[in-house]
Amino acid sequence: NFQFPGNFLAQDLTRQLYKEVQYMPSDVIDRGSLRSWRQKGNQDVFTRARIRVDNLIASYQPPELSPGVKDELQKIVS
Repeated sequence: NFQFPGNFLAQDLTRQLYKEVQYMPSDVIDRGSLRSWRQKGNQDVFTRARIRVDNLIASYQPPELSPGVKDELQKIVS
């Protein structure tokens, strides 16, 4: 039987390290409560993923390429 003295969530070190060690894949994954999920509009993971993809596509900026690199790429794809 495992015994832990106290509440590890109340420890300063836990709060300091939380964002480094806790994996949060993206805003597509909702780890909130049922109440907060309902307040946010009851969106399922597929809806949140679609919104995320649409936002990524809409905000995409192609990388800057030097003219030489652009010319070489154009030769390859033509």
